[in-house]
Formats: sequence, structure tokens, C-alpha cells
Amino acid sequence: MAANALLASDLAFARVSARAASFRARSARSRCLLFGRENKKTRRGDHHAIAAVAVVARQPGPSFAPSSKAKPDGRRVALVAKQLDAAVVGDLLEVVLTPGDGGGRLASGEDAEIGVEYLTVTTIGTSSGGRRLVEGEIRGLRVQVIQQSGSQGGARLGVVGLAVPASAGWLRGPLEAWKNYLPNQREIERSLLTQVVGVRHVCTLDRLTKAVRRNPDMWCRGADAASRRAVITDPVESATQQAGELVALLEGERDVVLCQLNAGWLSAHEQPAGAPYVSQLIKRCVESREIASMISESDDVEGNPGLSVVFYNKNGSAKAVARAEAEANAAAGGGDAKDEAGGGDAKDEAGGGGGGGGALLGLAFAKMTGAPAGKGSGKAKGKKGAGGLTPGEANQLAAKKISELGAQADCPAVTPYERVLVGLALGYDERDVAYHLSRIGSPFSAALFIRAREVLSGLK
Repeated sequence: MAANALLASDLAFARVSARAASFRARSARSRCLLFGRENKKTRRGDHHAIAAVAVVARQPGPSFAPSSKAKPDGRRVALVAKQLDAAVVGDLLEVVLTPGDGGGRLASGEDAEIGVEYLTVTTIGTSSGGRRLVEGEIRGLRVQVIQQSGSQGGARLGVVGLAVPASAGWLRGPLEAWKNYLPNQREIERSLLTQVVGVRHVCTLDRLTKAVRRNPDMWCRGADAASRRAVITDPVESATQQAGELVALLEGERDVVLCQLNAGWLSAHEQPAGAPYVSQLIKRCVESREIASMISESDDVEGNPGLSVVFYNKNGSAKAVARAEAEANAAAGGGDAKDEAGGGDAKDEAGGGGGGGGALLGLAFAKMTGAPAGKGSGKAKGKKGAGGLTPGEANQLAAKKISELGAQADCPAVTPYERVLVGLALGYDERDVAYHLSRIGSPFSAALFIRAREVLSGLK
């Protein structure tokens, strides 16, 4: 009897998983993103969305190891109660949702399908009824998932508020501008289903952080990199792309990151800042003593506002510090900065945001100074590069140029020169920027790169 009930439960979840996979295949579209993400907007159903599941160009191999809690593809989605019991703070859960009224239509009478969302776990507790309560964030909303009794072990999802409310104390300085563009809670809530019928553990923030430390290239060189072969990536990698870039900044692997706070051309439930871990990592960047920020604000041709934040390392990453050290030594001794750095191209690797040669450059400098790899040293912070700027000053100038252009993370800059300038300011290698521009059909020339480099070096 019990075996038959379990078999029936397994079959039911298998059907739900199959329907969810079908939904993902129909929903996935690429978005319009600047270097390192997709190139077209994701078009989702009016009432359901799965965050960032497009196919992008990547280096071979997974960017982070599969979670020990995750089931391999093709196996059934685990029972809801079991997965919720195993959840801990920092987990990323894929939840399968259906309409809360139990029917095939929303309460409004409109057609409904199964929805798949990514839930980042922020709190674990117990409900007033003594049941397991998991609180987290979905698409910019703070939600609670409470287990239900019954043979299926399902759960209900309820909205508590915005993940980033206007009253948040860390929305200070440049980030205060975000208060005027925070998404409308009710608009997002209308598109969110409430009956949880499937849960799968897919990632953790700790696992993502370790992946960035092990191989930062995935979040530093951009998706359109000439040195990469195109392979199909896991949807979770695409969903956590922006989070990985912020982690790379916090870990000292990047110098400048552009993050979209509000995209006026997208609906409330499609806002990039609602992607997994993004709001939490923005908060960490704001609170970090090593990171400063500037706002980049722009209006598109239709009057839809765009608001992005430019975060930059105030002292310079290990790669930027190593470049300044190599250039200073070369200038003093008449040698080549490339040779001083150990054979790599100091200009390209330090500005390339995480290339293999740049990593070696950082390690070589760490050995010379005793500074830990990935972190700058007090001695090197004042070293000036070829343009007469310290790494921190160069980062500030790059952020300022991005801000002055009103560049947006999720939409390309207007002119070819601006696209080159923004790409180089974000630390991407010239070859990767050129490769990206060629793929989107944008004209470019060596003169544009020379002009941009001079501006970012403080020579113009």
C-alpha cells in the first residue's frame, strides 16, 4: 500500500518535472546585455518566468561543480518536504509552481501554466503552525514557503514584501537613487504562482564564490570572448552571471563591474536586479570598505529610464596592482613591462579582467611582495602605471567615464567608440571587445581603441 502510494507520488512529480522542462524550453529567450551576457531581451509569458536560462558562449566545462544536494539531469524532482528540510541559508532552489486555486487558471480567470522560479534562501524558521518555513527572494520579492501536510508534501508560497525596500538602511550615497526606481510589488506578485509542487537544490552562494576563486575567467572575460569555444551552459550559470561578476569584484578578481538596477524597457518581474543573489551582493559591495560606487543613469529613445551602478575597487585588484608595478619597474629600468611581469602582456592581461596570463601576473607579484594573491598590498597601492595613475585612480576614472556616458549593463552603448570605451573600462581585453563588436555587427577600428586607452590612462 505504502509502496503504491510512493510510486504514484513519483509518477506525479515526474509529470510535473516534464511539464516544467517543456515550459522552460518555450520560455527561454536571450536578453539584450552588454559584454558577458546575452544579446536580446528575454520574452516571458505574462504570468510566468524563469530567470535567465538562455544559451550563452562559454569555455568548456562547468563553471562550478554540481551541488552535492542536486540530482543529475533526467532524475525526478525530489519531494518538496525533503528538499525544504535540507535547505540552508545561501542555497539556491529551483521551485516548480502551479496556481494557488488548484485549477488550470489564475484567480483572475486568465490561463495559467506551470512556473519555474529560482529561490535564494535567506532565513530558515518555523511557522506559527509548527511547520518548516523557508524565507528567501524571488525576482525582487521577499517570499516565504511553508510546508503543507498531506501525502504529496507540497508547500505554499506567500509574498512578504520587496527584497530591497525603500527603507533599507544600506541604500545610501549613490544607491539612494535606486529608491525612485524600485519595482512595484503588486505588479510582480500578480505574475507569481503560489502552490509549490516541486523543489530542487541547484547551487549555493559559497559554491559560486569558490568557483570564482578557482577560475574567475568565467565572470571576468565576458561571454563573447575570442578565446572561448561555444558550449551550452547550465541554466543556473546564466541565472547567476551577474552575481558571479559581483563576487569576482568582492574577491579582488575584477576592478570595475556594471550592474543594472532598473531597466525601464522591461516589466517589473523581469528586472535584472531580481536575479539570484544580486541584491545581497549589491548590499555587500555598498558595505565594503574596498569598493566605491557611482550611478550611471540614462533615458532610452522612448523615455524609459535606465539606472545602473558602477562598482570599482578603490585600491586596485592584484592584477591591476601588478601591472602598475611592472610598468613602474620597466620605466625605472628601461625594460619591457611585459618582461617584468613574467612574459605576459601587462596592458592586455591586467585590463582583461581575469585572463590566464593576468592570474600568473598576480601570483608573480604576490611572490615578490608577500601579498596574498587576489588582494593588493599597501606598498603597491601607490604605484603608478604608464599613464601616471595608481590602480585605484585608474579604476575611479574608468567608473567615472562609464557614469558620464550613462551606460547601462543590460543595453549596449550607442556609438562604436562608446562601446569600445565601456568595454575597456570594465576591464575586458581588446581582443574580446573587438570580438564582441564583430558579433553584434558594430564597426570598430584601431583608432577607437587607441583613443579609449588614452582616455582611460588619463592622457586625454
